[in-house]
Amino acid sequence: MSRLNPPFETAYIGSVLFTLGFLSGKQPDAKLSNKAVCQLQQKPYDTLLGELFTAWQGRNFLIEFKRAQSEVTRELYKPDRRRLLATLAHPEHKAMRELAARLHFLGFGAQDDNGQRDLGFIPYALIPEFRSGVCDIMLLNHFCLKLLRSGKDATLGCTAAELQAYLDFMEDEELIGEAIGFSGFIINISDSGIKLIDADRHGLLAAELDPGLPSSDDDGRDDGR
Repeated sequence: MSRLNPPFETAYIGSVLFTLGFLSGKQPDAKLSNKAVCQLQQKPYDTLLGELFTAWQGRNFLIEFKRAQSEVTRELYKPDRRRLLATLAHPEHKAMRELAARLHFLGFGAQDDNGQRDLGFIPYALIPEFRSGVCDIMLLNHFCLKLLRSGKDATLGCTAAELQAYLDFMEDEELIGEAIGFSGFIINISDSGIKLIDADRHGLLAAELDPGLPSSDDDGRDDGR
């Protein structure tokens, strides 16, 4: 990974990639069955990444992780994340909330109906509903199958332009009060394969996805990551 990932996070994203690869190979008409799963190392100020996303086409997803289900609602006590969730919940931003529900997910350690260890996923924008018990958890296999759906059957994911719009939204200080830090993974799924980018600072993400957008962290120095 391109940053110092907590061991549980490395294990969780590894499980996601393995499951995506396994399930894609089982699809009878899957275009991904003979394609590779590829991890790209994030390099600061690499403007070629935006061009790669455009070339890849397909659908994109943001995924963050918590060690356990009990940690999910802690996001509500982080000032920047609380502001993001409150802004997404405002009727004025209904379209952005709907976009967020398709692309930004929080994964965590969970259990299946038989008490076996599993991973659970919810849309990040629905954390308040999760706390109230009105948001269903998608377990790993079900979540990955939904990520793999394509064409008219696809209900999750977004284009590169939509991803950029969401990242810009997270960075809009007039709306949210200050830029929101992103620490997680970008997954791209297209006919050419499944690709992973490990990222830990949203300012760098924005600069990489849109070469014309200056990074909020760009002071002209290489930080050595």
